[in-house]
Amino acid sequence: MTYDSPLQIALMVLVGCAFDRFLAPPWRRWTGFVLFASGVYSLFLDVWTVFGVEIALWKSTAIALGCLLMMRSNRYLSKD
Repeated sequence: MTYDSPLQIALMVLVGCAFDRFLAPPWRRWTGFVLFASGVYSLFLDVWTVFGVEIALWKSTAIALGCLLMMRSNRYLSKD
């Protein structure tokens, strides 16, 4: 796969939508924290391919998705 492969971009959108839609509040915060931390950590590694797939775009997606999940961690909590 190349850096801008449509399949890779579609998978990132699908994973992001699934995480945002189906994770419950306590899991959203911790999944967001893990995604953000692993994305920032992976930026400092020199690994740019895994099994022949370029992961540069996945690194930035992990950071953005981690921020989104942490900021919206109380999405399904009631306002009462």
